Amino acid sequence: MALVGVGAGTAGPGEVFRIDPGHDAWTVGDEPVVLLDFAGAGTYAAHGPT
Repeated sequence: MALVGVGAGTAGPGEVFRIDPGHDAWTVGDEPVVLLDFAGAGTYAAHGPT
């Protein structure tokens, strides 16, 4: 995965990274990519059903 802008760089297999809002990122190469997105996990379902 490649990232441009603030904190630009790359991340590879087994690495943890943070991408701030407004990012521009894409995968590099031919390998399938699986990302786990924990954004909002701290408040997910905290307010109960609506």
